[in-house]
Amino acid sequence: MKSLVMNVIAVVLLVVSATIVAAAEVPVKIKVAGEKSIELSLGEISGKVWISFKDQNGNVFYTKKIKDLSSYTVKYDLAAFPDGEYQLELHGSEQTLNIPVTISKGILVLKEAIVSAPIVANNGNVVAVKLSGDTKNAWNIMIKNTAGDLIFIETVENSSNAQRKYDLSNLNAGEYTLQFSTAGNSFSHQVMVKN
Repeated sequence: MKSLVMNVIAVVLLVVSATIVAAAEVPVKIKVAGEKSIELSLGEISGKVWISFKDQNGNVFYTKKIKDLSSYTVKYDLAAFPDGEYQLELHGSEQTLNIPVTISKGILVLKEAIVSAPIVANNGNVVAVKLSGDTKNAWNIMIKNTAGDLIFIETVENSSNAQRKYDLSNLNAGEYTLQFSTAGNSFSHQVMVKN
């Protein structure tokens, strides 16, 4: 626990009120669109994004790759899916979004009606994060090194349009993962710290 406290001290947290201008992530909106349908909307995509559905055992039964689009909206009809637990996964070069989907008694349920991924922008060793959500669901934020060791943890209450900046320049050079979770949804973002 003492090493966690020391690592927390190493990560300087600045709460900011300025808007994050540059975003390295693709804006994502997901909503239920009928009894067994999901509507997925992605903002500008530069590079590749893989969209996949997995069952509760991790078996992939749908994958699609999209790339270099100004925007992308699609509706997935899951009427043929039996009741069960599923995972909608969006994976890009810097971000992975996992959204639990439940079909129960023929009705599709997301943990949250609309899910928006955090917007993350890197400027050297400073990472700016914009969270959107509501006042009911807090965001949990963790920073881990490549060995999976927890470097920093924070819970952001009242996360409606909360913004954070993390100065990682006190950490050793290498790759780190920012993990975000809220209302049963999880996101990750990789950053490279350079000294």
